[in-house]
Amino acid sequence: LYKADKGGAAHGEATMPVRGPTGRDRSGFREFFRTTPDYSVRLTKHARERMAQRRIRLPQIRRVLKTGSIKEVERDIRTGQDKYRVAGRDADGRDLEVVVVLGPGRRVTVVTAI
Repeated sequence: LYKADKGGAAHGEATMPVRGPTGRDRSGFREFFRTTPDYSVRLTKHARERMAQRRIRLPQIRRVLKTGSIKEVERDIRTGQDKYRVAGRDADGRDLEVVVVLGPGRRVTVVTAI
């Protein structure tokens, strides 16, 4: 069922939970980072605020995206885009989670960082 996930979706975005990452979702995500080493990163205002609050830097985000594991995939019912929640560790061993959307071309949009 569709829901507005107040805890997970930024700014009350309407999302539809996907019951765990499917093989297609996971392979497409991994394939993107394997074949696109020069991807660009766009930070939402919310992501910039959370990164500043939590003292998270872009290299930490990139490391989690490259080495982390997909914990959840949600489909935004308005845009149809999949949002990936990726968990991993930075170089110092700090646990981090990042929510991203893969955009057109070589762009990744960071929605939030935890």
